[in-house]
Amino acid sequence: MRRLRRRSRSCRRLRRGFRLGLLSFAELEGGVFRFTPLKPLILGVGVVFFLATLLRLSVQFSTALFVGLSPLLGTFGHLLRTLAYAFGNGR
Repeated sequence: MRRLRRRSRSCRRLRRGFRLGLLSFAELEGGVFRFTPLKPLILGVGVVFFLATLLRLSVQFSTALFVGLSPLLGTFGHLLRTLAYAFGNGR
């Protein structure tokens, strides 16, 4: 029973995060900011290098890809934060 309740709470947080979109993370969770700024960066680097290995790209190209995509990662930082909070810190 507890597990189901935890999951549904995480799903509610996730849905609320998608609905609120660009609202800042501190406002989203009522001023509770337990999220380090490095987590979206690390997640972004991991995603880019994972895609690069899937597509069998060279390390130099994947680095250039990450440098090119870093402004986009900043734009979607709120989405990454919402996802990481819902599945990581939201226990």
